This record gives sequence, structure tokens and C-alpha cells, in this order.
Amino acid sequence: MRLVNGLRFIPALVWMTVIYWLSDKPAPESSMESEGLAMRIVKLITENSGLSEADQMERALYLEPYIRDMAHVLEYAILAVFIYIAVKVFVSDFRKAVIWTVVICFLYSCTDEWHQYHVPGRAAQVVDIVLDTSGAVIALLVLAAKQILKKRRAAEGGMDEDNRQKEIA
Repeated sequence: MRLVNGLRFIPALVWMTVIYWLSDKPAPESSMESEGLAMRIVKLITENSGLSEADQMERALYLEPYIRDMAHVLEYAILAVFIYIAVKVFVSDFRKAVIWTVVICFLYSCTDEWHQYHVPGRAAQVVDIVLDTSGAVIALLVLAAKQILKKRRAAEGGMDEDNRQKEIA
């Protein structure tokens, strides 16, 4: 049974490997990828607008730092869900599981920034740790909201929306 529970860490470990791989890319390669994504987004949004290639590139370059920031948030939101699923097996209290999840995500973010410090052209940035941890917290807030809704539904006896509306009226 212990082995089966331990297997719940596999998605988190795989995702941590993906994060490591993304962080291991030298600065020029990483920048080209995020600029390319920004350009694809701009082209999609401005399709048939008559915007020149230069104007599209200008908008893409403006958008690129925001894409990078959102990538940090999303990467760690996903990681938080995977870690929470694994931790929940060993820590039954929701709050404690959330705290452990945030701590693990924060520590992994710190090691990720330390790793980036050693990648050519990359740097360790405290703001990235804040973004990463924020992504984890956002995901856990969504999970907490889901927990609250689930408890409310159970407390209401599983009434569907129509029955609730009739009861209110």
C-alpha cells in the first residue's frame, strides 16, 4: 500500500523535470521561444486587422514579459496540484496539506532559481520565486473553493439548483 501511495508523487516529479528542462535552456533559446509564442498570440488576435509585421513584432515584444510571468504562475499552479494530490495521501488535514504543498513549491522554486543562476545568460530572480509561489497559492485557493462548495452541497443534502430555487422562493 505504501508503494501505491508513493506512486502519487510521480506526476509531480515528472512536472518538476519539465520545469528543470525549461529552466536549463540558455537565455537566447528561452527568449526566442517566448517571443515566438508572443508573436503567435499577436498574429491570432490581430488577424485581418491590416497591422504591419513591424507593429505586430512591437506588440509581441511588449507582450513577451507578461507571457514569461504567466508561464511561471501556470507552471507552479500545475505543480501545486500534483504535489497536493501526493501530499494529501500522507497528510489528512486539508490545511496542513496545503501548507506542505506551498512549502514544497516554494523550496522547489528556490532551487529552480539557483539552477537558472548557473545557466548561461540566465539569472536568479526573487520576483520569479514570488510568481512561482503565487501560482501555487492560486491553484490551492481554487482547490479550497472546490472543497468549500463540495461541503456546502453535502450539507444541503445534494439538492440540485431547481430545488434550491424553490426552497428560496
